[in-house]
Amino acid sequence: MLKLVAILSFLAITIRVSLGEQVPVTENTAECGSFSSEPIAPQNDGRDRQCNANGKRKYKPRHKGIGFEILDSESQACFVPDQEYRLLDEIIDAVASQVNYASRSNTQMEQAKVISQTTSGVMTSRGFGILIDTETLSDALVDRNTAGEAERHIFDCDTGSLILLTVAENVGGLAALVEIPLPHSAFHHNYVRWLNHDGEQPLDWDMNMKSVCVTPSGLTGLDGKSMSRDETLGYALSLRAKLWERQARYDQAVSDYRAAMKLYGGSSPYNNFAWLIATRNVPGRQDLQAEALSDAQKAVSMWPSANYRDTLACVYALHRNFVKAAVVEQQAIDDTPKAAYKHRLEMFEKENRDCTGE
Repeated sequence: MLKLVAILSFLAITIRVSLGEQVPVTENTAECGSFSSEPIAPQNDGRDRQCNANGKRKYKPRHKGIGFEILDSESQACFVPDQEYRLLDEIIDAVASQVNYASRSNTQMEQAKVISQTTSGVMTSRGFGILIDTETLSDALVDRNTAGEAERHIFDCDTGSLILLTVAENVGGLAALVEIPLPHSAFHHNYVRWLNHDGEQPLDWDMNMKSVCVTPSGLTGLDGKSMSRDETLGYALSLRAKLWERQARYDQAVSDYRAAMKLYGGSSPYNNFAWLIATRNVPGRQDLQAEALSDAQKAVSMWPSANYRDTLACVYALHRNFVKAAVVEQQAIDDTPKAAYKHRLEMFEKENRDCTGE
């Protein structure tokens, strides 16, 4: 997920990403994840979405697509009200009324840029502001305003991208979710890659930046690659796990993380599963400790960030290996000297205490 970062220097080079897809670069095109554009949502809008165990669906969506499938999936964990489905329908309608992807008056990628710009504009007009971390698509689409207030919603890089992907499906475009690690950050970042049918170079669009962007060079593994639809649905399961966690339904969260590991394969499900086991009294926790250690090590091998090292240190502490936990936590501190990491290092060294409840 994207943290608010300073605007980086603009680039004017052509970068080939790991699948050999060449993204068009124009003058003053910035790397994906470089900055966030206004509006920024107020922090108190980030409160957890309420779950209605007795909710009943009355509204039937007029459109289809990946966003609706994800809302259906998230509703299994925390009922998604009709208003969210209706809003996604209305965003698609508003964009479709202004653009026509089938038109041959422009190239497909020029049309893709217009559709992306229009989607960002429609979302702004409906009161969407950036809030990091918006955990799920249903957190993004739910009303944040109270009666009598102007309409407000929140989004971030992945939830905004899922909305754009749904628009793309409904206007006949071909687009994919992309993930990259952010330098000097604890988070990954997501954006949308518009693909093509006629040999044109793909186009990358960053919903947080509200602009075309450039995929950074030197990426490995899944980073910078276009996800398949199944991989994207797997990624969404790793988000749904957060809804289960909020309700302390840890068995379901574990199941979602495991499914995400198989379908999506990125590093975050491994790290988040390990963090869950290291910090919560999950049923059968003792039997899951070895799996948590293996997954935490795998996450660090895929992306050796301070955040992932902190998770690995907490798993070592759960195994009562406080010496190893302290060594790994110090590595996290050397990379990013956060107060939370220093606090946990003191726990390991002076208190022989694990991260339960952290």
